[in-house]
Amino acid sequence: MPRLRPHHQPRTDAVMISFTVHGNPAPQGSKIRTRYSMRESSEAVMPWREAIKAAIHVQDIPCTPGPVFVSITFRFERPKSHYGTGKNASRLKPSADPYPVGRQRGDIDKLERSSFDALTQGGAITDDAYIVRNLTAKVWCGPAERAGATICIAPMRTAPDNDGSQP
Repeated sequence: MPRLRPHHQPRTDAVMISFTVHGNPAPQGSKIRTRYSMRESSEAVMPWREAIKAAIHVQDIPCTPGPVFVSITFRFERPKSHYGTGKNASRLKPSADPYPVGRQRGDIDKLERSSFDALTQGGAITDDAYIVRNLTAKVWCGPAERAGATICIAPMRTAPDNDGSQP
């Protein structure tokens, strides 16, 4: 990975906020036009957005204004078919997918869209247009983990003016 220039790194004088959301991550699909309005095509999007907004509220996450870096690690529960049966019920099969891929898990960009919108609606960031850098991963839950996501938000250092000075 290329080394980041100093004005692209999170500010060291500001606090990185990290919080956990429990629930089933859901991708934001297309909109469906109804007779009276537009609605989400996926019924799982609203509960996921509500889970993010609730986590922001319960954990008292302050709004990070301006340009931000956002990191999200989405965790998915493994299907029962990934495990053996009987005395091997706690063992992963060799054929189990190492990563949560496939249509049921959603495209990573659509998972980001639904989550970024919820971060804005929940007041953790001013607007998702202010996300200037992001890092996203999809992983399986560990043995003691629940499905959901870990979200980190950090303010970005402002870029230098044309004369090279910081505002």
